[in-house]
Amino acid sequence: MKDRNLWIWGWHSVEACLDSFPELILELKVEEEALRASPELQKIVRAAKEASVRVDSVRSLPKDYADKRTQGCLALLKRAPTLGPSDLARVFEEPAPKRLRQWALLDRIEDPRNFGAILRSAAAFGLSGVIFGDKQQAPLTAVVAQASAGQCFRVPLYEVSNPNMLFRVFEEQVHLRAAVAVLDMEGVSLVQAVKDFRQGDFNDLVWILGSEGRGVRPGLLEKASHRVSIPMEKSVESLNVSVASSLAFYAMYQSLES
Repeated sequence: MKDRNLWIWGWHSVEACLDSFPELILELKVEEEALRASPELQKIVRAAKEASVRVDSVRSLPKDYADKRTQGCLALLKRAPTLGPSDLARVFEEPAPKRLRQWALLDRIEDPRNFGAILRSAAAFGLSGVIFGDKQQAPLTAVVAQASAGQCFRVPLYEVSNPNMLFRVFEEQVHLRAAVAVLDMEGVSLVQAVKDFRQGDFNDLVWILGSEGRGVRPGLLEKASHRVSIPMEKSVESLNVSVASSLAFYAMYQSLES
C-alpha cells in the first residue's frame, strides 16, 4: 500500500495502533457523548495524550462513518504500518534462530475480512510476519484492521512487489533451512506435517495461502516443499482460507509450545 492517509476506527484498532505505532497517528477524533459514557474510550484518550497525539472531541463523527462501528472514535494515520522487501531481507541476514519461525505468504487474498482474520490468527499464534504483494491483494484498510480486531498492528507486515523475492533471499542465506507449505486436500495430514517440520531441523516455516477463488499460483506452488491437508468430514469440500490458515498456525504453535 502506498503511503497515504488512512482512517481507522473502533476501540481495538485504535488502541492497538496507539500501543504499537503512536508515531503514525496524526489525530484522534472522539465523540463527546461516547467519551463520557465509556471508560474504555477514556483510557484510549489518556494513552493518546501521553503519546502526544492530538485529540479532538467532537459532537459527532463525520457522516461518512455513520454506518461504521466506530465506537465513538476515529484515528487518522500517516500511512499503513507496513515494512518493505529490504526490511524482510534484513531479518534473514541475522543468525539463524534457535526456535522455528512461522510466516504467512499471501497470494492474492482479495477479501479484506479474510485478510483481517488471517492477520488476527497470525498475531494470536506468534507468526514472525505476514508477507503480501501490492497487486491483486486487498490493501491494509480500516476494514482489515477491524476484522483483525486491531491485531494487524501487532504482527510485522511486509508488502512486496514480487512474493518470489522471499525465495531468492532463502537461496542467498545458506545458513537458513526453510520449509514451504501449501494447504492441499491431497497432502500429508497436518498432524504429521507438524512432526515433520519439528524433526526436519528447519529454521523457518512459510505457509503459502492462496486466493479465495483461484488458489495458489503455479509459480508459487513450485516453491512448496510440503503439501499439507487438514483432515475433515468428507461431506465438507474445503475450508475458508482464513479458517484453514488459523488451524495450521495453531497446530505448529501448539507443537512449539508443548
